[in-house]
Amino acid sequence: MASYGRRTPCPTLPRVEIVLALGAALAWGFADFASGVKSRTNSTIVVTAIVLGAGGIVTLAIAAVSEEAPTGRTVVLALAAGAATGLGVTMFFHALAIGVIGTVAPITCAGTSVPVIWGLVQGERPSAGQLIGVVLAIGGVVVIARAVADPDTTPAVNARLALILAIAAAFTLGTYYVVAREASDTGPLWYAALGQIFAAIPLVLLAFIRRAPIPNRRESRALVGIAMANGAGWILSVSALKEGLLSVVSVLIALYPALTVLFARIFLSERLSHLQRAGAGIVFAGVALIAAT
Repeated sequence: MASYGRRTPCPTLPRVEIVLALGAALAWGFADFASGVKSRTNSTIVVTAIVLGAGGIVTLAIAAVSEEAPTGRTVVLALAAGAATGLGVTMFFHALAIGVIGTVAPITCAGTSVPVIWGLVQGERPSAGQLIGVVLAIGGVVVIARAVADPDTTPAVNARLALILAIAAAFTLGTYYVVAREASDTGPLWYAALGQIFAAIPLVLLAFIRRAPIPNRRESRALVGIAMANGAGWILSVSALKEGLLSVVSVLIALYPALTVLFARIFLSERLSHLQRAGAGIVFAGVALIAAT
């Protein structure tokens, strides 16, 4: 009987990891869309504080009965994630409020270059296709930034400021994936809970200092619902990052802006210029290429 050499299987992501990553993308895609809409009629600081704070409190309750007390390392990592998230999400929500969601959301995909580059530094070796995807994602952002609105394009309140905030938010939020990967071998629920709470605390204080108006009861209930989706995204993302390559899993999670754009198209009927649509398509193509290779 002839003998055959054993074939080395190509490394692939476990199915559960893909489900967790895409679940995080879905949760954050909805939360970001809904928060951006609510920021158009409420203070962005208050919206962000409620979404992060309420989600953190619920996650904290789950962590208290599911995991042992957090270690000092978990607390430090959660503090770092909270700082990056609080700043990044505030800028992102404000950009969604004053810009066109269909152009602001894809720009945040460029932030995936942060974990990809960090993964390379740490010894990960993404494929050539993944590296090309990073270039496409960044190139798409440039196209969107230089696009001129058509007469039928949905107008932005302040397109230039929205662009600047979206780019700054992209790379600030990109650091979240790096920190979350480091925290994935600690208490993930404690990390997700404390990270959201640490992000919310300075925003709550700032809202009090500025005497920002508090949303009415109906709006507050809606924001708490959004917070549950955002909290689920935290838990799912850190769980997905537990075993897979940072440079790959982070990009799957970063598909959430595609869903944010889809929600804006469905519920707000936002219209983009031809060049803006092309730029958004290039960004998403880059993200898809990174995930598929």
